[in-house]
Formats: sequence, C-alpha cells, structure tokens
Amino acid sequence: MNTYLYSLLNQAFINKKQNELYLRSLKSKKTEDVYPVIKNIHKQTFNKISCLECANCCRTTPALVTKNDVKKISNHLRISAKQFLKKYILEDINGEMTLNGVPCKFLNKDNSCSIYEVRPEACRRYPQTLRQTQQPLN
Repeated sequence: MNTYLYSLLNQAFINKKQNELYLRSLKSKKTEDVYPVIKNIHKQTFNKISCLECANCCRTTPALVTKNDVKKISNHLRISAKQFLKKYILEDINGEMTLNGVPCKFLNKDNSCSIYEVRPEACRRYPQTLRQTQQPLN
C-alpha cells in the first residue's frame, strides 16, 4: 500500500472522534446539501490514489455480481452464462451473487483487471461512496 494510503489511515485513526461527530452531523442535513460535499471529498482523495498501485479492493473483497454482469462477462469470456456461474460465482441463500474468492480471479499481476471493459457494476461504482444515490462519481 502506498504512503498516501497509510497516511489517510493514520489520520483517520487520529481524528476518529472528530470524524464520527462530523458524520453524525450529516444526518441532520438534506441529501442534496451533503452530495456536493461527499463528491468533493471523493474527488480530492481519489485524485491522489492510483488503483493500479493499490488494488486492495480486488485483493480483499469479492465483488457483487448482477444477472446483467453475468451476461456481459460470460459473453466477453466467450463461455455460456451457466459455465461462468459454475466457475466464478458464489450464490447465497437469498440469491445474491459474488465473485468466488479473493484475490479476484480477474486481477492481473500488475493490478490491472483482465475484464475491465465488462467488470461488474459493483466494481464500476467502487468505492460505493454514493451508494444510496447510485450515481457514479468519475
């Protein structure tokens, strides 16, 4: 992990109480007032982070996969959806699907993604900063 990420983690730990108070204060604000603040913080932070340097998300968190993702990725890999499901997907009792393991089987040694063009929607939206509004930030 790069120095900047360690610095962020350390600062978050040092400022934990302040951060918690700030986050609690956001609950009393209107969503439309909070969105620009979050978007700005996101842009400032991710302008300093190189995903290809880190790839921690791909190493530690199995991505959620939708039925649409299955279609796109299986077509890209030139295998049937059934084959893709059998080889790459875990499904829980509620029918929610995730890629089956970490690190991600599509993560290359250089931290690039071998299916980047058709990566799951959850990967496209990472880090889910605006998950509730489902609006991409980049």
